[in-house]
Amino acid sequence: MVECQEDATDDLDENSRLWAATNANTARLALDRGIAGVNDLILRSLQQSPGDLPKLEKGASVKAGDVKGKLIEKDAAGTLLVDPTGMWVYVAQSAAK
Repeated sequence: MVECQEDATDDLDENSRLWAATNANTARLALDRGIAGVNDLILRSLQQSPGDLPKLEKGASVKAGDVKGKLIEKDAAGTLLVDPTGMWVYVAQSAAK
């Protein structure tokens, strides 16, 4: 199995080389994981009832990137929060060093 590149940098040429290696398998895996994550978020969002929003709004106030909201969950990959309009926002953790 090909692992995602954890050593991405601000050097676009080097990143392109890393992502294109092994017939772009690394890029394909990253896209597959990203799409699976979006699908999971859509499913979770659709399963919420109108009564669930007040519960989500009781989360800790956080700022992820330039987005402020109430924390739903956070892990090494990023932060999921609900913004002041009630929209779910996922902010990916930057891999750049």
